[in-house]
Amino acid sequence: MDAYIFVSDLFMANADASYAFAMARYMKNKFDFYGVNATKRKEIFLAYKANFKLQVDDNEFWELIEKLWDDSHRECQYLAIDILRNVSKN
Repeated sequence: MDAYIFVSDLFMANADASYAFAMARYMKNKFDFYGVNATKRKEIFLAYKANFKLQVDDNEFWELIEKLWDDSHRECQYLAIDILRNVSKN
């Protein structure tokens, strides 16, 4: 399975419309949101990490980062940052 589809499915499964509305309002409606809080996003990150062993020198790794960054949902951009931070720690 594609890593982007995997995390997108997890975001959709954990989506909360009431949180999404509040998050969008807080950010002055500049971004779309799934309504996934930081705790759930960390769980999604850990699930990604357990299922995919992409390395920074893999093209798939950078394709994932680009797809996450280009996604209109802010949580995807946050996840891209989380993944890059984790790589820099290792």
